[in-house]
Amino acid sequence: DSGDKYRTAMYGLFVRKYFGNYKVSPFVEFGIGGGRSKMKTEEVSLGGGQWQLVESRNLFYLSGSPGISYGVNQKIRINLIAKIQHTREKPVNSEAATFTETRILNFDSALILSFSYFLNRKPKQ
Repeated sequence: DSGDKYRTAMYGLFVRKYFGNYKVSPFVEFGIGGGRSKMKTEEVSLGGGQWQLVESRNLFYLSGSPGISYGVNQKIRINLIAKIQHTREKPVNSEAATFTETRILNFDSALILSFSYFLNRKPKQ
């Protein structure tokens, strides 16, 4: 066990626009959010002394996703999403302030599977 620890908490909102109410419908999704990450690593100085680096960062992200949705019935849809997200990280504590601000452009190539349940959707006439 190296003693290294990393923790991230992120929260956000998204909106989704379906194009049609068909059995198979395309959609786009846009999201915004933020959070904080904290990293603790065990380090060794050039003189051999051990110390712990603690680095906290504020996170902010914007995301956009194209997807396709399959209607199981009038209230439930299964969605497959290809997500693109831009995340900005900024150090928040003085120990990490010596590091430069990091900007990460993250292209997530993994497919995301989600389920949608509609509370008040009326059946087609």
